Order: sequence, then C-alpha cells, then structure tokens
Amino acid sequence: MNRFIALLIATTLLFAGPAVFAQTMNSNSTGILQGTVLDSSGVVIQSFILIHSDRAGNPISKEVTQKRQTGEFKIQLKPGLYDLFICSPGYVPIAELVEIRSGMKTERNVKLQLDKEYYTITSID
Repeated sequence: MNRFIALLIATTLLFAGPAVFAQTMNSNSTGILQGTVLDSSGVVIQSFILIHSDRAGNPISKEVTQKRQTGEFKIQLKPGLYDLFICSPGYVPIAELVEIRSGMKTERNVKLQLDKEYYTITSID
C-alpha cells in the first residue's frame, strides 16, 4: 500500500497544474469513463477506483463504484483530463491519465498484476 501512496502523491504532483488539464467547451456536456478490472488471468478483482482532476482550479475526487460479479465500472464526467487510480491489496496499483470527450465513451479495461513483494515469504530461523 505504501507503493500506491507514493504513486498517488507523485502522479498528483506531476499533473497538479491547472494548465495541464483541458478546458471544457460546454459545461453542460459530459462523457463516460467505463471499463473492467481483472487480474492477468481474467478473474474479476474488487478494487478501489479513484478519479481525480484539478481543472481550472476546481479540484474533484470521486470514488467509482464497481460491479462485484463483472468487475465493471462506469462514471459520467465533464470533458477534460483526469487521473485514474486503481488498486487492490496484493496487486501492483496503476495510475494513468485519461481524456474524457463530450458525448463519447472512454474505455479502460485494466489487468492488474500480482505484487511479488506483497507475497514474499521469508523464513525465520
């Protein structure tokens, strides 16, 4: 989890400048971010999904709900650039920049990899 916190802080600092984020052309329009979260073998992983943005000085953070059986998530957002964070215990977290366009669906199907450090077994002599 410490790796996720470090990744979250580094990514937030990298993309925190308002100039980095796209301005919306029509504040009433929206787009959709949707996808699934699976492991490398295709098994559904229940995970923590966070969307973050700091467009035009209006910071937002939203936790996204995920369907338990399918691993699908879906959220409606204003057009612009967003940081997408996905993590689950025992897996390497991901952080990526996604662009949401008005009237369009943006799909992010994520396959998380096992975190080998999380599962390291040490013998005690």
